[in-house]
Amino acid sequence: MEYLKLDKLSLHTVDKRDKVALEFIKKLCHDKSISERFTGITGGLLSNPNNEFFGYGFLVTYNNEYIGYIRIGNIFEDEKSVYLRAAIDKDVRGQNFGATLLNEITEYIFYNFHEVESIRLKIAPDNIPSLKTAEAGGYKWLRDDYFVKYNPYLTNEIKK
Repeated sequence: MEYLKLDKLSLHTVDKRDKVALEFIKKLCHDKSISERFTGITGGLLSNPNNEFFGYGFLVTYNNEYIGYIRIGNIFEDEKSVYLRAAIDKDVRGQNFGATLLNEITEYIFYNFHEVESIRLKIAPDNIPSLKTAEAGGYKWLRDDYFVKYNPYLTNEIKK
């Protein structure tokens, strides 16, 4: 069920009766390049009864085809940050969907939620394609395996 239409991509909550969505989730969970980096994919996807945006996972579609997953964390009040985790289906990697998703969700969050001062990404150091995507999207290395981008809609006095 479509939750949010971005520009080229859409986010979807999961209807547990949707066999296509459930098969796609199963496929993601069986992909070692995803399952070794993520735990609890299904928890955030299958338990969003109130269609909340923050704190849940969504399936990502392009032209009505499932292409990936994104988890949008809650706003951490002390940092005024949101953490994102995303995965693109191995069958469509290399087609710029990771960059498109990162750019579209970043713009959506910063433009619509001014209480969010930054977005942070956790990227494994050996995930070179994701590291390059984050850097190309304007994210900067923060520490360890975290990258950050600050909200450009906030004034310089508010930014850290």
